[in-house]
Amino acid sequence: MDKSKSFTIIEIIVTISLILVLAVVAIPTYNTYDKQLKLKKETINIFEVLKLAKKKAMSSDFSNPAVTPDPTTGYTCDNFSGYRVSFNANSYSMLLGCSGSYQVIQTYNILSPNTSITTATPFNIDFPPLGINTNIGTPTIRVKNSMISQCEDISLSSGGVIEVNQTLISCP
Repeated sequence: MDKSKSFTIIEIIVTISLILVLAVVAIPTYNTYDKQLKLKKETINIFEVLKLAKKKAMSSDFSNPAVTPDPTTGYTCDNFSGYRVSFNANSYSMLLGCSGSYQVIQTYNILSPNTSITTATPFNIDFPPLGINTNIGTPTIRVKNSMISQCEDISLSSGGVIEVNQTLISCP
C-alpha cells in the first residue's frame, strides 16, 4: 500500500488554532511589556536631567550658551544661582540661574503616549551652587503610564540624593 506523506485537514486546523491561541495570549503581554519599557525610559530620562543639573550646580558650572556672552571674557554670570529643573505634566526643562533669574537651557518633552508626570505640576527643583543649602521641596516625582495604570517614582532626599525606584507600582 502506498501512503502519501501529507497533512490532513484536521491536523492543519489544529495547528492554526494553536498558533492563534498563542498569538492572542502573546500580543497583549508584549504590548504591556512595551509600555512598561517606555515608562522606565521616560523615568530614566528625567533622572538623568536631574543628575546633570545637580552635577553642574555642584561644580558651579555656568559656562553655558544660555547665559548672555560677554565679548571679552566669554560667558559670565554675576551671581550664579544654581540650576533648576522645572516640571509640567508633559514636559520638563533645565534652567540656569544668574542673579536670581533663570534662563531655559533645554526643554524635554515626554514622548511616550499616555505617559505623564503626576506629581502636582508645575513645580521646580532647585540645585544651588556647590550644593549649599539644598532644599528639595518635592521629595518624590511620580511618572505614570495611564494605559497600564503603572507608575515609577524618582525620590529626592533633602540633601540632594536622587534615586529611581526600579519597581513599577500600580497607581490609579
